[in-house]
Amino acid sequence: MGRDDADIRDWLVKHPKAASPYTIQRVNESYDHIDDILAPFGEIDGQGRALDMGCGTAFDTLALATHFDEVVGVDLTVRRIAASRWLARRARVPRVHFVRAGAEQFRDPAPFDFAYCNIMSELANSRRALIGNLCAGVRPGGRIYYAEECEGWAPSQIGQAIQDHDGRELRLRLHQVVNGFAGLPHFRFYLAGSAADVFAEHGFTLVKADILQRDGIPFRDSVWLQGTGERDRSRPPAVENDRDYTVLDPDFAEMRKIFLDALADPRPPAGTLVEQAAESDNRFAPLLILLAAAFEVLGPNAGQPPSYVDRLRLRAPSRLGFPEPDWSAVTERFQAFRQLIEKR
Repeated sequence: MGRDDADIRDWLVKHPKAASPYTIQRVNESYDHIDDILAPFGEIDGQGRALDMGCGTAFDTLALATHFDEVVGVDLTVRRIAASRWLARRARVPRVHFVRAGAEQFRDPAPFDFAYCNIMSELANSRRALIGNLCAGVRPGGRIYYAEECEGWAPSQIGQAIQDHDGRELRLRLHQVVNGFAGLPHFRFYLAGSAADVFAEHGFTLVKADILQRDGIPFRDSVWLQGTGERDRSRPPAVENDRDYTVLDPDFAEMRKIFLDALADPRPPAGTLVEQAAESDNRFAPLLILLAAAFEVLGPNAGQPPSYVDRLRLRAPSRLGFPEPDWSAVTERFQAFRQLIEKR
């Protein structure tokens, strides 16, 4: 049962300055997107409550409101929440509420019938705590859609950054590879195929899974889940230095150790990492080549969070630019990465 009062596509045509061009594009695309997301669950009766975890600027919240009586959008960014409230209020969309909170800390006294968490989990401090919080917030028999970026996402973006000679984007994605390998917080990747197992620990069964690949490695893992039976709504206890977003299979652990050893070196041996990658049959070895590129582009502090000045540079590259990368060397590294992928 649709609710047309939350469909603002026609309204946005009449009010093209109501939001940024990117937000308008995302909102316009969201209605068909959410229809596709809900389809594997069968008929949605149009009643109940939905949670949009990591809502951004109401990117998918309003589309969810065409299917549910009430939708709560949650985001940690003050600017995003303020913009979401302003857009919904100006477009006169009822039944949507926006809350500023962290994904692991958000609580609502009433359970949700559906929880939607789309590509924001790389910003959570604890993947397990995030999933536990989603599960605890959903009623018995409720449904969850959850998607996360995997180890193939950053390489695909690095290839485009090299093609565009976009130094800002290159640094962002190299930081993502480093954080994913080293187990550091901030923007990072996960290992594909592991999220469903964590949901199963909370009593959710898999309805559908979809793992997309680029360059021969997974870049996005999406799962549709259904709750079963009565469950305890308590959250799992916090774990200090929780880095359980990775699946430490032997292959990954071996490559991770090689990288961490290099990270501890005052002068990281980038060439050695490339040689070890070429000599190894390990499926994660190609990423060592990108880690070598990270040392060369980001410097010996590649494993440290960007400084305040660096963050300003990434936000305003025209005013506070980084030194231009050696594009020939970076291109050579990336070609070696692609060649190693093709051999496997």
